[in-house]
Amino acid sequence: MRNIRSERPHWSDEPLASDGADLFGREAFVDTVANRIQLVGPEDPSTVFGLVGPWGSGKTSILNQVRSRLSGIWEVADFSPWSGGDSGAVSLEFVRTLTSLLGGKLRGEQRRTFVGYASYVTPLIGIVPFVGSGARGSVERAFDALAQRPPWQKQFDELSAKIQDLGKRVLVIVDDVDRLGVEELITLLKVLRLLGRFRGVHYLIAYDQETVEGLLRTPGADWRTASFMEKIVQYPFETPPVPQATARRLLQEGLQELLEATDERLDPVGVQRVQRIIEVIAPQLRTPRTIGRFLEHLHAFASHVTSSQLDLPDYVAITWLRLAAHGTWSKLADWGPMLRTGKRRRGGATESKMSEADWEELIRQTDSSAEIAPTQALLAVIFPGVKAQGENSYQQHRRSIADKTYFGRYMLLAIPEDDVSDSLVEEVIRGGGGSEQDAELSAIIDGTDWALANLAISRLRELCEQIPSRGSHLVEYVVARLQARSHEEEAFSSPVAALQELLAFEVGAAMTKGTMDARAVIALVGEKTSLRLLWRWSSPEVLRDGDGAVLKQFGEYWLGELLARPDRVRGSGMFPEITEVLLHTHPAESMSSLLDPMIPDYESFLQLADSFVELQTWVGPTNRYALRFRGEQLISLVSREKLAPLLDQAAAKAGREDYTVQDLESPDIAPEVRRAFLLGSLRNLKNSIDYMDLAD
Repeated sequence: MRNIRSERPHWSDEPLASDGADLFGREAFVDTVANRIQLVGPEDPSTVFGLVGPWGSGKTSILNQVRSRLSGIWEVADFSPWSGGDSGAVSLEFVRTLTSLLGGKLRGEQRRTFVGYASYVTPLIGIVPFVGSGARGSVERAFDALAQRPPWQKQFDELSAKIQDLGKRVLVIVDDVDRLGVEELITLLKVLRLLGRFRGVHYLIAYDQETVEGLLRTPGADWRTASFMEKIVQYPFETPPVPQATARRLLQEGLQELLEATDERLDPVGVQRVQRIIEVIAPQLRTPRTIGRFLEHLHAFASHVTSSQLDLPDYVAITWLRLAAHGTWSKLADWGPMLRTGKRRRGGATESKMSEADWEELIRQTDSSAEIAPTQALLAVIFPGVKAQGENSYQQHRRSIADKTYFGRYMLLAIPEDDVSDSLVEEVIRGGGGSEQDAELSAIIDGTDWALANLAISRLRELCEQIPSRGSHLVEYVVARLQARSHEEEAFSSPVAALQELLAFEVGAAMTKGTMDARAVIALVGEKTSLRLLWRWSSPEVLRDGDGAVLKQFGEYWLGELLARPDRVRGSGMFPEITEVLLHTHPAESMSSLLDPMIPDYESFLQLADSFVELQTWVGPTNRYALRFRGEQLISLVSREKLAPLLDQAAAKAGREDYTVQDLESPDIAPEVRRAFLLGSLRNLKNSIDYMDLAD
């Protein structure tokens, strides 16, 4: 992945310079504001223009553009009312701004007169009430009181005349008015009304209407704040929103850059999902700050998409939720089952299906600051259980945030300590034997944290299915992991079970591709494990596909072993599994008397029949054991003529002893109990055969 941070300019939410590129289609708006200000003459009464817009809407950038258009025609200065803490400091800062703006042409006595004028008016500013029904009248009376004192009125007129004699129009720009505290705001408005009403001195103030009105709603006020601002600001200009086409273009360009930075490739489903995400997010990008902040966050964590193996469209969606609907984002972990299934538990085990209205209400209760519809629509794109606008937009894909094994990565933008890196697993699958990745993954699978080990094995299985070109080396890797756990007793949730299932899957894949045959598998994993691969787990169904050629390889092997070394096979402890393989891979008629040569007498028969007794293990909080007799296989492999008299003899010897062979606490079975169980099972087998013969 290329280093996007070294190639992409740093975003710091700074306004555009006066010569900055117009990225948001506002050049015509700036021209309109500048042209309207140009209409004000040097002798016109003081006018206040307002640039109104929410935070982040680009007001400062527009001010810079307006300033550029008025440069050389107007005397322009910036007034910073927040640099002082009280009305006196704000008033003096205003005087400094205005005298600095007028430059050397306001000298000597005029300058002293101006400062004296400010020092006289400042106390009035501090005492003029600002709230209540008499506020506006009090301001006017304060100014009238000033006008009735001829010396001060004379000074005011002289200063006004001096400003007009300069031949330049004066514009004082006040930015970020909405960032003032309530006392600072009130002081600023008083200064504009009492101290700055010189002809030819005009103002352009930038603020968020909603924020300013909120500040002016002081307790006990009985006016309408909007009406009051209308008195202060004669010409408000509403900042235009970002055009939808512009927002969409900038978002698409940002996502294209993100694709290049992460070196990700989208399949057709991924492209559709990105398009749907753009449809949801683009209309919400109404201000330059919103666009810049969102794209910056996407690119700031771009390296995490690769290092944490995230799905890029899901990453984009979750980043937007984190920034624009943080309350909803913070609840995703709690809502996990509902997001995945679309059902909500209502007391006990009762579940109810969530409707579109249910999701809308849940988001509203959780996240009052978020816009409900787009938040719900975005959830419907990345989670299968959410409906928006009458449908669910979720499409199945890899590494989905809806997959609970990946969920934590999206919330942390990192691989949690209890997760396993996909790249680590992929390296092992592709043949990284002996590498650091091999050792790291092996340590996880062989470790004492069963949950993490099972997760790693599950990830191995999942990614194996997506890498069909893998070699048979993975069979050896899984065998090594099983050997590392060979000392463990099989238990509930043990990684051994998952490893055996994975081994069956990999053996089946290797044999199907022809990279391994039955003898190679048996040589690698052993006879006992090879039989378990075939019959104990559900995954090796691949071995039975088609014409059963893979399974037949094992059948031929065991038939050869049985004919060559019958005593070894019978005493292997695997006789029921072996004979089941034979019965599945050979015609029934060829097997019907296969075991007859092994029964020269009654005692030999009992030894052979005992080979069909197996000990079953029932895994739970504590393991339990039970005896089982595989009589159906015995009668399929011994001729009826040979079997009938032997069953009669065994039935005659079967007793009525009271013994237990089910739900045993220990796998150790006393020989006399095993013999009694065998004789009783043979008697039952005789009775069932007699019954079938009678039925025929």
